[in-house]
Amino acid sequence: HGLYNLDLIYEVYGNGLQRASGVLPCPPELELGDSATVNVSTLLESTKPLIDAGEEVMLTFKLVLRAAAIWAPKGHAVAWEQFPLSVQQGASAPLLGGQLAVEDIEDRITVRDGDFVIQIARGTGLLASYTVAGREYLKQPMRWNFWRTPTDNDTGWIVREKLDAWKMAGENVLVEQFKTGKDSAGRMLIDVLAEIPELNARVRVKQVIAKGGAVQADFELRIEPKTNDGNPIPDIPRIGMQFAMPGEFDRVNWYGRGPHENYWDRKTSAAIGVYSSTVEDWVTPYVRPQENANRCDVRWLTLADETGAGLRFEGTTGAPLSISAWPYSMNDLSQATYDYELPTRDLITVNLDHLQMGVGGDNSWKLPVNEPYRIKADRVYQWSLTVSPLPR
Repeated sequence: HGLYNLDLIYEVYGNGLQRASGVLPCPPELELGDSATVNVSTLLESTKPLIDAGEEVMLTFKLVLRAAAIWAPKGHAVAWEQFPLSVQQGASAPLLGGQLAVEDIEDRITVRDGDFVIQIARGTGLLASYTVAGREYLKQPMRWNFWRTPTDNDTGWIVREKLDAWKMAGENVLVEQFKTGKDSAGRMLIDVLAEIPELNARVRVKQVIAKGGAVQADFELRIEPKTNDGNPIPDIPRIGMQFAMPGEFDRVNWYGRGPHENYWDRKTSAAIGVYSSTVEDWVTPYVRPQENANRCDVRWLTLADETGAGLRFEGTTGAPLSISAWPYSMNDLSQATYDYELPTRDLITVNLDHLQMGVGGDNSWKLPVNEPYRIKADRVYQWSLTVSPLPR
C-alpha cells in the first residue's frame, strides 16, 4: 500500500550548497491515485535567514527507499522535485578600481595590472589572451560561435541545410567601432559595435577590465527577421563564444544543472546545485560523435589545474549561461565518424553560450526541435559574462 516503504526527506540549499536536511512525516497509507497534504510551513520559515542574507535558496523534496529493494539500494530516490524560494543577489565580486597600464598595439588592446595581462582583440571585440604571472591561460582566443556539431536529430531534420547560414557567421563578424576609455575609478572601458552583414545582425559588447584581472562584459545581439534582400533569416543553433584553454585546466566545478548532461529541452531531470567533475567525464560518448556535454542554467563555472589555478566564468542574476567543454576541438567533433577517431589534444575547448537550441527528438528523421526551444531571428538577445582568476 502507498508510501509505507518510502521516506520523505527535504534538503535546503543556499547558493547551491546544502545547508540543512531532514525527514518529514510521510502519510503511510495511500490508495493508488489518492493524495495527502504535508505541512511544510515551519520548514519554509526556517529558510528566511538564508533568503534575508541574499542567497539563492532551493528546497528539494525526495521520496527515497527506506530499505534496499531487489532493484535499488536503500536511499534511492524514486521521485524528487526542486523549488526555488529566492534568487541570488549580488553574487559577483565587485569590480575593483585602480590604475591600469594600457597599450594599443596593432590588432589588440593590452591591459596590465601587476601579474595580470589581458588582451582584447580588435577584430572580434573579445578576450584574446589572459596571462597570469607569465602563464597563458588561453590556448586559443575567444571567438563568436553560432553553430553546433549536428546531433543525429539535427541530421534527421536537415539542420546542415536549413540553418547553414549560421555555420560561418562567427567568422564573419565585422567590427565597425572599437572605443576605449577609463572611468573615474581607473577601470578600463571598451565599447564594441559589430555586424554580421549577410544575416542582418548587429552585436554590441561593453566591457570593463578591473584590478585583479576581472573582465566583465555585457552582450547584445540584435537580429532582424529578414535579410536586406527580403529573405527570411533561419533559426540560430546557438548564441555564444568559443575558446580553448591548455589541457591541464581540466578540473570542472559549476553551479547550475547537473551532474549529468542537459539541454534546453532536456534539463528538468538535472537539479540545480554545485558539482565537480573533469572535462573527460563531462563528455557523453554517443554512438556517433556529435554535440555533447552541455550544462544549462549555469550561474558560475571554474576550470582549474591540479594546483587550483584557473579561471572563473559567471553569468548574472536571472541570466545563467549554457556551458560545455571538450578535450578536443569542435572541428574534431564534426569530422569524426567514431569515438576512437577523436584525437587527444592538449587543450580544452570551452563553449560559453547565452543559449543553445534544444535537441528535439520527437522523431529522428523529420520533425524539428519544438518551437519553445528554438532561437528565433527576429528579436534582441542580451546576456553578461564575468571572467576572473581563481585565487592562487
